[in-house]
Amino acid sequence: MSASSRVRLRAHAKINLDLRILGVRPDGYHELRTIFQTIALHDVVTVESRRGAFELDGDAALMPLDRTNLAWRAADLLWRAAGKRGSPSGARIVIDKRIPSQAGLGGGSSDAAASLVGLNRVWRLGLSQARLMAIDCSSCRCPAIGRHSAPNATNHLGKRP
Repeated sequence: MSASSRVRLRAHAKINLDLRILGVRPDGYHELRTIFQTIALHDVVTVESRRGAFELDGDAALMPLDRTNLAWRAADLLWRAAGKRGSPSGARIVIDKRIPSQAGLGGGSSDAAASLVGLNRVWRLGLSQARLMAIDCSSCRCPAIGRHSAPNATNHLGKRP
């Protein structure tokens, strides 16, 4: 397997330094404003080229491995953004989960962002970071592309009450 057909990325957790609930939207989601900081804790996301249907793998006890997973949703949105029809294919994502699930550390969002970056490389789409950020915002409520080591401020959607 060539170097360009396999990509391994760190998907860093984040902590909220400040979190403000701005209100509840008509669709039931909370509108949030947050200042967050990435931390050293991370999942490892490996994206590799493969023949056949798209596959998501990892420890099923720690996360869903179906279309409800944010990484899968991100792959589907990227596939469509590339102008392709049907379900994604030609790639496998393996998530080595280290960030605790449902802990408010943004693990699922970070995994989705790393999956977008890895799939963009493996599928050789050449999409810009700005385009990937737009897809990331569509795939999850707490976008992670563009997170850096310095504190970041963002508006995003929280869970329904």
